[in-house]
Amino acid sequence: MKKVMLIALTIALSWKIPFASADDDKWYQVDMVVFRYTNNTSGELWPAATPRTLPDDAIHLHRGDDNGAFVSLPAAEMRLNDEASTLRQKGGYQVLAQRAWRMPVSENGRPVAIEASINGGEPMLLDGTVTVTQERFLHVAVDLWLNKLVPADIYGDYDSTITDEGIIIAQSGSLVRLDEGSPFMRVTDNFRLKQRRRIRNSKDVHYLDSPEIGVLIKLTPV
Repeated sequence: MKKVMLIALTIALSWKIPFASADDDKWYQVDMVVFRYTNNTSGELWPAATPRTLPDDAIHLHRGDDNGAFVSLPAAEMRLNDEASTLRQKGGYQVLAQRAWRMPVSENGRPVAIEASINGGEPMLLDGTVTVTQERFLHVAVDLWLNKLVPADIYGDYDSTITDEGIIIAQSGSLVRLDEGSPFMRVTDNFRLKQRRRIRNSKDVHYLDSPEIGVLIKLTPV
């Protein structure tokens, strides 16, 4: 038995293959693009605002120069740039957010927070989570909210929290500020996209759809 193990170790070293324990998690780069259909003809109405909160264990992406986990990657390292560019050039689509990061993936994955403010003709806030897990197969679960905002006619001070994206959320949950210098906005309607998908092939770009928003997502082994 010792001789067999020695031969296996010699082969592994000669090919520079590291021995990994069964507990080692595989790493993936997660790329996603969230977009809105600007010409939605489904006839589905937005429901009235529903209270929503991020899970307590949600991980926020952070900026950094290292290759560690949950670092928000720059545009040059994103793998869905062509797809995002095509959506921006075509009529009928509005790209709401494009994100990319690297992370270890296990059976008990923690949700990753996704937040983006949409300024322009109709101010909106995108928030929610993406969870990637691996059991026998890879799975991705998306739980995103697109929130319509209107100016809030309020006065006084409010306890609030500043997120990593610079979005200020009031303690009530229904008031937000898209940046530190802007007035509070009130959430009037929100649309939810909640789906779970098994990823059969990590080389493919996967598509999650709803009448109002869609998601492109790609998981690449690293």
